[in-house]
Amino acid sequence: MNIKYLTLYLTIFFTFTLSGCSDDEPDEDTINRMKGLVHTVSKNFNSQWKEVFRNRDKVAYLHPDMIFQDEKKDWIREAVVLNDFVSNKISKNFRSATSERVFDCQSWKYKNKAMFLNKSPMGRSQLKTDIVRAQLTKEQKDWRYPMSSSAADSVMKNVCNYDKPKKREVFLDSR
Repeated sequence: MNIKYLTLYLTIFFTFTLSGCSDDEPDEDTINRMKGLVHTVSKNFNSQWKEVFRNRDKVAYLHPDMIFQDEKKDWIREAVVLNDFVSNKISKNFRSATSERVFDCQSWKYKNKAMFLNKSPMGRSQLKTDIVRAQLTKEQKDWRYPMSSSAADSVMKNVCNYDKPKKREVFLDSR
């Protein structure tokens, strides 16, 4: 897996999230801003992505620098999850997804705040602009309970058991 390219995609993800972009596809200014950040982020990005789940259809990754704990409710966590889709079972049109999730480690549930899809696997492709902001359904935005031994369960275990999350205010709804 090439960490440099994963870094590029996270730069893209946070550019959208922090800019409040609600379009399905990025505009030209956003794309240029993302490309400008690539060099700086790649140069200063030292931590490694951790593979937390793999089966014949999907690979899930977490980054320790992108796991956050709420300042007031220490059982609430937030993280960015990367998924590469190995087979066409999950999606015929997209090969990967980046999602921003909130986790309730006390009740063992999670929900998606935002999701971006890419036509290329994030861990193995070059920077492309074929990223689409997913329109989350009500079901995708609601709290979900992970099935035992699933990718979501494995991600949740890693996020909730991580002992060095950064502290910040975690917003439970989309920004």
